[in-house]
Amino acid sequence: MTTTTRQSDAPAPGAPPAPPAGPDAHRRSGAATASAVLAASLPTGLGSFVDGRVVPGTGDVVELVTPATGEVFTSYRDAGPDVLDRLLASSTEGARTWGATDPFALAATLREVSRLVAAHAEELAVL
Repeated sequence: MTTTTRQSDAPAPGAPPAPPAGPDAHRRSGAATASAVLAASLPTGLGSFVDGRVVPGTGDVVELVTPATGEVFTSYRDAGPDVLDRLLASSTEGARTWGATDPFALAATLREVSRLVAAHAEELAVL
């Protein structure tokens, strides 16, 4: 007797949503898919990474567009002068810390980053 196990059609937790099937589905769903992936990946929204947190901008509004269709799938505020000052101060301190770190610890960190990128390559490709 053979037993067949059917896997769920639902995506795995944390996986990007599957695009709808059918002719030209990639064109119809590009903006929706990109928007869903961004929302799942960056629940706090787009912004500048400052001191370990995503900080929303205060500058001009920037729209992100799906190249295949021209649809806007999200928008965000550019950093602006206040956030930019904080970003530069934070990155300067980060460079000092990184530069003072033991080379073997740096190598271990870079190997871990490489491992994580490889483990999440498909998710990163969608972004």
